[in-house]
Amino acid sequence: MITIFDKTSCINICCSNQECNYVRLAAEDLANDIEHVSLNNHKPKFVDDTTSSCIVIKTLNKTEKAEITKDFEKFTIKTDNNNVYITGNGYLGTMWGIYTFSEKYLGISPCYLFDDYKIIKAESISVDNIDIEEYPKTYGFRGFFINDEDLLTDWVECDGKRFIDYPFYANTVATSVIDRVVETALRLKINLIIPASFLDIDNPPEKAIADCVAKRGIFLSQHHIEPCGVSYFTYENYCKKHGLPEQPSFVTNKEAMIKVWKYYAEKWAKYDNVVWQLGLRGKADRPVWANDNAVSEDVKERGKLVSDAISTQYNIINQATKGSAKYFSSTLWMEGSYLFANNVLSFPKNTMILFSDIGINQMYGTDFYDIERLTGYGYGIYYHVQYWGHGPHLAPLTGTEKLLYNLKIAKENGDTDYCILNVSNIREFTYEIKAYSEMIWDMDSFNTKKYEDEYVAKYFNGNKDVHNTITEYYNALAELDCRSLENHAAHLFNYKYEIKAEGIKNFVVKDGMTAAWGKRILNSIKEKNLSDITLHFKEIYDVAKASAKKIKLLIDKMQSIEKNLDKNQSLHYKIKWINSAIIIHGLYSWYCLVYEASQDAVNCKEKLEQAIKCIENILEYRKCAEYGEFENWYRGDKKLKTENLITLTKETIWYI
Repeated sequence: MITIFDKTSCINICCSNQECNYVRLAAEDLANDIEHVSLNNHKPKFVDDTTSSCIVIKTLNKTEKAEITKDFEKFTIKTDNNNVYITGNGYLGTMWGIYTFSEKYLGISPCYLFDDYKIIKAESISVDNIDIEEYPKTYGFRGFFINDEDLLTDWVECDGKRFIDYPFYANTVATSVIDRVVETALRLKINLIIPASFLDIDNPPEKAIADCVAKRGIFLSQHHIEPCGVSYFTYENYCKKHGLPEQPSFVTNKEAMIKVWKYYAEKWAKYDNVVWQLGLRGKADRPVWANDNAVSEDVKERGKLVSDAISTQYNIINQATKGSAKYFSSTLWMEGSYLFANNVLSFPKNTMILFSDIGINQMYGTDFYDIERLTGYGYGIYYHVQYWGHGPHLAPLTGTEKLLYNLKIAKENGDTDYCILNVSNIREFTYEIKAYSEMIWDMDSFNTKKYEDEYVAKYFNGNKDVHNTITEYYNALAELDCRSLENHAAHLFNYKYEIKAEGIKNFVVKDGMTAAWGKRILNSIKEKNLSDITLHFKEIYDVAKASAKKIKLLIDKMQSIEKNLDKNQSLHYKIKWINSAIIIHGLYSWYCLVYEASQDAVNCKEKLEQAIKCIENILEYRKCAEYGEFENWYRGDKKLKTENLITLTKETIWYI
């Protein structure tokens, strides 16, 4: 039996100076974890030998250039001669071993920094007979995409400004927050991060965000609208500084675009571990032709234009990195999936081609099912557990079954070189994020029931009533027939609305969607043009009305259960589940009352006044999530703009 700590003593950590800084930072996290768990605040000392009881940390392959191989990420944890040995074949494996030890034997949740659950302290912890060998068995690149991060952006005072002509992201996310994001990713054995919606690393506060990822040794990548690290806005910023044509166009200003790509490729090339993004997109996640009238309307010409841009970028990157660039990706999102499905889009060999779910219903489009996977390319997945436009955004709405279904069919297709999850502000989605990390590490061993049981055991001491309410929460969400949205999605995606997976809700009515369509009704009332309120609005009303009744009963049950939980359990339950249920119930109820107001001229004003109370209830309850270090969490609620729904509803009353 090896004592990690007891009342009077604490184990040491032996981590050689020859270990790279990535491993040493992870070892410091381990020392801090032991201090956090120890009731007497014991913290290990770092020593150079193993003359006393130690946790010995060792990496076999000392290179600081990461490899995405099972061997490089392999680790062992063993006990012998009164020591714990954590050994990685490469430094990624060593880090995974450190964080696995922390989770399994210290009880530190990988998501503890965002989990609203205080670490449970112990007077002593001992371990015995550990013999673990692990490596990732399913996906190679396993990633996070920090996208639509409005709450993260304004939660803590920012480090600087962005220069961007866009209604969001004027502030950068504070590096102290990004550090928390990266640590959470590491603890989940995530080896890739796209760290922001837009990133111009020529701007020091934005470069600092990329540096936070790079300093921990995992891969850094770029948003799919940022080939070579250049978004539409980044291009504009460079051209303003240097007097070049400010209209990004690979047709009319080709040389200027190449000049900017070269400039940023050289900056990105200074990072050791990069997955380079290839593509050609327009402003703010739109097709390039949405902002460039010089682009042909012919699909073949459009495909050729994007293909030529990708080939040019590939050559630029290889030149900037002196041929050392190893990993390239291109995301088939919106028009990318359409062009590729029509065989007019081509990529350099070895590029990882990424299929995306359709964010509005979180199921794949026709390209995923119809496109042949060719040899010489890698294939992977971009999936939305968060999707701005039609949600989810402020509440978890995907669930483990739907997540597993989509990742599993990707695995069956062999699309396992790369998987990235759009996680937005992270805190709302820790339940699903943790499940995702386990699925992509070893999908064959993942079981949703086992995951749910372990979650409830850890956070609620196995409380069956809590377990049942989590299941009921997902089951109660409103679901639309996907055919009702065919016309709304076909112009953006290769929309495959007929997919019907047993036990999976194909199209959940989400928070963002409810707000967006409700605002359209308000606008119709103001303009006295009720003919705009089509059958589709009624379809949403019918399912939302029925769901709101179920969720109201569920909230009553949840609040009754919460009274009997201990303080730690109560905090987690209120913020993760009751708050989410109240947000969705409030939005569904608001939408239904707004719809009823549009159909009832006599009681229109009264209905709208009732609708306002639904949003007020959301704002009042969610204050429970703004405590201590999470004070001002909702200050950045700029995407859904929950509070603004009250203003818009009041303005509509004034027009009646």
